[in-house]
Parts: sequence; structure tokens; C-alpha cells
Amino acid sequence: MEVTPPVPAPLLQRYGRRWVLQHCLGALGLEARLEASRQRAAARIEGALADHEGFLQPLERVQAISAADFVHRYVRRGRPVILEGAAKAWGAAGWSPEFLAEAHGHEPIILMKMAGAEMVLRDQGATHSTLGEALAGLGDGNRAYCRFLTFLERSPERLAEIDRAWLGARKGPLSGPSSLQLFIGGANTDTALHCAIGNNLFVQLHGEKTWILYAPSWAPVLRPPMTRAPYFFSDFDPLVPDYEAMPACRHLRGYRFTLKPGDVLYNPPLWWHRVQNPTVSIGLGYRWYSLGSALRASLAMSALSVLSANPPVWVVKRKQLDFTKVFTDS
Repeated sequence: MEVTPPVPAPLLQRYGRRWVLQHCLGALGLEARLEASRQRAAARIEGALADHEGFLQPLERVQAISAADFVHRYVRRGRPVILEGAAKAWGAAGWSPEFLAEAHGHEPIILMKMAGAEMVLRDQGATHSTLGEALAGLGDGNRAYCRFLTFLERSPERLAEIDRAWLGARKGPLSGPSSLQLFIGGANTDTALHCAIGNNLFVQLHGEKTWILYAPSWAPVLRPPMTRAPYFFSDFDPLVPDYEAMPACRHLRGYRFTLKPGDVLYNPPLWWHRVQNPTVSIGLGYRWYSLGSALRASLAMSALSVLSANPPVWVVKRKQLDFTKVFTDS
């Protein structure tokens, strides 16, 4: 079933225009007025959803698909999909927390909080640690959830265990620079609902990770606050939904699924995602940027990302896509 909002496109376009206008002109003393205008546009969309049921359905899984077919069917169309078992034969499929602690425990890392508004608060309790110390405390919940780790780029031994040629062949033409980021979390750790402009091939290497995805066009219902950051978040939690606070979220349509070791998820630009680790989990994010795919996903959210001021997009580029530094101003 289709997972985009079943409302007229002009309503979504009106909301997008008001969102961009608020981003650009809010600092001129018009913030409250422009925010009210954006929320009125969101209310019209919510009204049009009144007769439509919400649901979460499984995401499509495919096997043995060529790189060309994958790019044509999914990347160019901005459709998420699971490439089932595609990374099972990689050397990285044998990684475990114990192995990484022994081989890379000395690596300095930054542990961040990633619940709702914490995503845009600089110096919001980020902790400097080492990978070994963090992995020894995996039972401490989100305080030990290692996100966006980039040390793999400096480790020839680990890079040799990742099929980078396979990943690169699935970027598609006219794609920007890519980055590799490691995620290691204990059981029951999670990250709040958010999205960003990059493409992501997420490789599940160890344990399981449960995802909930919503299309970019659900932004008016998810009511993202105006942060002027190059990424977006919502206070709605689909795992513990508060329909009294956000009643229109009853109408959300999306996907819910769990990645197993060796699975690869394609998460297109600007798709909202909420993730939870039911077990100790190790995953690898391969991110790249393509203006064309971002514009197809959402013209308004692409413009907001490019025009971001908290921090500006050029700062993100200067930090070489190291999101621990972006989130913490390190």
C-alpha cells in the first residue's frame, strides 16, 4: 500500500513554501507570525487526513539484484528497500563488540544524546571517551550508544573487510562524496525520529536493529520545530505514541521492519526514521549526497538543508561529514 499522505499535493506544497519562508525571514522579527502560518497549513493537511487510516507495514525485501537494477528501481525513485543478506559474506560480518574493543579500544570517540531536541543542542552533554570504555558499558543504555564513528576510514585492516566497491556501485551517477560511519549500541538503545538529506546504505553486521520509516511528505503531520539545522527531528515517538499531544499522527503510514545480520537497508534522502536496537547491534552507514535525489524527495526540505544556519552547510562540509563534530561543535 502507498505510504505517502493521501492529500492533495497543493496542500503539501503550501506547507513547504511557508516552512522555507519562515526559515529565511523569521529572524526579521516575524518568527511568531510565520510559525503560526506554517502551523495553519499543517492543520489543513491534518483535516484532509481525517477519514484515512494509518498503518505500519513491512518493507520490501529483495535478493540478488544487480547494481544497475537497484539504482534504477530504488535510488532514482527514492524508494527504501532491504537487500536481504547482501553483506553476509563480507569480512566485516564477523565483527563483534569484543573484537572491536580489542582491535580499536584505544580510539577516541564522542558519545552523544539523540533524543528529540537534544539533536540540535550544542554541548548538550556529549561525553568524550574511548571505544573500549564505551563498549565495556554497553549495558548503560543510550549513554554508551556509539554513533557516527569514523575511525574505520583510518584503518586499512577494517576497510579491507568492507566491500566498498559493492557499495560504490550502488550510489548511482552524479553522486557526491561518501562516508563510512559505525554504529554500536546495547540492547534497548534507540534514536529519536529524525531525517537528513543524505542517501544511506545501512549494513547490519551484528545483532538486530528495528526501524520505522515515514516518507518525507509526512513532515507537516510530524510537526518538526524550526531549528535551522541541516537535519530535522520530531517529538512524536511511534514506539510510544502520544496521540493526545499529536492526534494527527494516528494517520501516519509507513514501514516497520527489523534488519538481521547481513541485511542492507537503502534509506533514501529525507525519509524519517526511528531506530531501536532489540539486541546488541553493530551497523555500518554508507552515506552519500545527490542533489537530484534530495530534490525529488522534498524540494522544501532540500532548500532548508542547503540554507541551514545551525550550523551552516559549509561547516558540515568542512568537518568532512563527521556528524559527532557537527552535533557537538567539536
